[in-house]
Amino acid sequence: MVDIYLQLMMHGELNKREGKASSKPAIKKSKFEISQEKLIDDYIDTFSLVECAPKNALIPDSIRRVKIKEDLKNSVNFLNIDMDLNESFEILTNDGLLYLEKEESQEMITQILGIPLYIDQVDFNKPLKESLSTFLHISDSVMLSIFKIGIAKYNEMAYEASFSIFFLLSSLDHANEEGWYRLGIVAVHLEKINLALQAFAYAIYLNADLLGARLFSAQCYIKLGEVESAKAEITEVKNIIGRSSPEPIWIELLTNIEEQLIK
Repeated sequence: MVDIYLQLMMHGELNKREGKASSKPAIKKSKFEISQEKLIDDYIDTFSLVECAPKNALIPDSIRRVKIKEDLKNSVNFLNIDMDLNESFEILTNDGLLYLEKEESQEMITQILGIPLYIDQVDFNKPLKESLSTFLHISDSVMLSIFKIGIAKYNEMAYEASFSIFFLLSSLDHANEEGWYRLGIVAVHLEKINLALQAFAYAIYLNADLLGARLFSAQCYIKLGEVESAKAEITEVKNIIGRSSPEPIWIELLTNIEEQLIK
């Protein structure tokens, strides 16, 4: 049943929008790697992961933070640029014409090729007051084109490609709830349940009333055997429904999830 709802929701409308010196030479990180590290730091702070982690008086918070950060890197390949961002750029430049009008594809490729001209101008040691896409001169129309290709790859069941594209989209604009939401949906198809939950959590942080993200999170928690967490999401869903007029599909999905919780 989950696949049907995921399939339908993937096509929903886009919302308007820190020692000893090492003997080895340091490996210089790319700007995108630095950007992804900032994304992880923001995620840790947003969800108070250090405060929520099990306490150990012998381990200072700074060390616990490093451990949490490494776990996140390993679990979602945040810094695996070869697998994620470079792959997505290849898909966009090679396959753009398959899904876009010629002018749209040319605009997208031109702006992607222009990224190196702007990336060195971004100071990732300072808080970004705007999205990375703005600093890199990626227009809203190109962001929409990237979104379209991500959906198209999903429709073709090319889930790894779709995942890569939506990861890129979320990296370019951390405040894009639709990017995080779709990333979570694709992650479910790839059985990356913990990552799906992280993506849905970010989408919910950006929009607490995002019913789809909450309902799909509940299903993910059920898959992991975390029934109480699933029930907590359902409680939030009911609160939202009580003050809104949701589409019938959400009521149907809610009913199905509640039936799963009874079993």
